[in-house]
Amino acid sequence: MKSVQEQVGSAVLGSSVFRKTRVNATAQGGKCGSTYVDRNLHKFLDDRFGQAFRDVPDKFKGPGSRFMTEFEKVKHSFGSVDNDSYEISPIPLGSGHDSEHFDEDEEAVILSQ
Repeated sequence: MKSVQEQVGSAVLGSSVFRKTRVNATAQGGKCGSTYVDRNLHKFLDDRFGQAFRDVPDKFKGPGSRFMTEFEKVKHSFGSVDNDSYEISPIPLGSGHDSEHFDEDEEAVILSQ
């Protein structure tokens, strides 16, 4: 049986001997994948905005929507940019929401760290 080093490949320092081996591996991420984060965003917004969020049609908040595309950008920049808050839009929640969490004019959810 080959060792892990032989399966993955090895390079001998100071030599021109390089060996490559194809490796088939399965990702083993726990509950930290992108889909998990997206689902938790939806749960968080449901908890925060209640029925107003549930009433928003999936075309505005589901996979492939502009809202989720904007959230994808936030996920990739999170922690690498010195922002205290992020606005993600558009999400038509209507009026009467706390301005700390929703910008009605921009139809933007405000997430803060």
